[in-house]
Amino acid sequence: MGVGAAVVVVLIALGVTVVIGMVRSGGSTEVMDAAASTSPSAAPFGQVYVHVAGAVATPGMYRLESGARLADAIAAA
Repeated sequence: MGVGAAVVVVLIALGVTVVIGMVRSGGSTEVMDAAASTSPSAAPFGQVYVHVAGAVATPGMYRLESGARLADAIAAA
């Protein structure tokens, strides 16, 4: 058997394996409603520490109020 025939046999075996796996799993996937999923919420109080690096005036660690945005961290640096 030549190399080309061996490649064909391997590809067919791989295809059969994939099909068997799909049939056994039922071929279904779970779909979640985006509105039903929980999203993380900001803590109502407290502070967070953020490390700012890159093209800012003064890179380093900064303490920000909980709920601060990316722009707040960049402005602090």
